[in-house]
Amino acid sequence: MSVAWYRQFWPWFLIALPASAVVAGLVTVAIAFRHADSLVDDDYYQAGLAINRTLARDRRAAELGLAARVALREAGRVEVVLAGAVAPAALELHFVHPFDAGGDRVVQLIREADGVYRGAAGPLAGPRYRLRLEPLGGGPWRLTGRLDSARAAGAELLPHG
Repeated sequence: MSVAWYRQFWPWFLIALPASAVVAGLVTVAIAFRHADSLVDDDYYQAGLAINRTLARDRRAAELGLAARVALREAGRVEVVLAGAVAPAALELHFVHPFDAGGDRVVQLIREADGVYRGAAGPLAGPRYRLRLEPLGGGPWRLTGRLDSARAAGAELLPHG
């Protein structure tokens, strides 16, 4: 008497190969949908028109002779020293994660009596960020720079262009 096919090794082995490929494909699709790229701007035309306004803000910062030094302190505190012709009461420091928009953060900085702007950033999602400093609520100028907190506890911000 012969043994039924489902009690033998080889049929199950041959079924398992394509079944594992189907499972791996489904897992790949689930990962792709869960971690979709957020790098593409849906309104790319409007973003393109905004480039001229952005460049004007960079030129204005250069005209004012602005520069800043950002320092990360313990417990997620941020200090910014702004050099130049202006000293607004408050600033916004944007931490822009290079590839995950969910890691972006905006920190409001208040000028204290010693002229240093301070605020709380909390823990950051990674060591590398692009930084953008501007007056609270936007404004006529901006400074930009890069932060690599694995190498240094601060960064220089300058007008771009």
